Amino acid sequence: MLAFLSLFVLLPWFVVGAWRSGALEALAATAYVAALSVSLIELLLEGYRKMPLACPTPGFRDNLLMLCLLQFLGFELFTRAGAALGTWMVNQPLSLLLLPAAMLAAREWNRRRRNDAREAGELLEGLTFDSLPPPTVERLDLSGTG
Repeated sequence: MLAFLSLFVLLPWFVVGAWRSGALEALAATAYVAALSVSLIELLLEGYRKMPLACPTPGFRDNLLMLCLLQFLGFELFTRAGAALGTWMVNQPLSLLLLPAAMLAAREWNRRRRNDAREAGELLEGLTFDSLPPPTVERLDLSGTG
């Protein structure tokens, strides 16, 4: 994803920005788009542990429509809120300093959240290479043993 982002989004963004408004402004705008894009990638891939093409059963088949809707809403929020925030930062250049501070705060919050989940045993580590379909019927062990 980062290779695609770098080659097909950031590079053209920088070239067009440098052509229209100069290299310094293009570099700042490219850094802003890169920061937002990496944040969105991290958000969308949170908790996804399966190796692509290594799992016979897709983990999203039961809720594919909901995932598509969430992807669409995430894209809309990303583009509209990102454009509004970018315009605000261009109009008030000192506000650009808030971006690294906000990203570091979000990174630290996510790191603490993941550490807490890991300590509580709620976070699975590593990659999954196999994928079994979820059972359609589960038997409850109500006998009190076990």
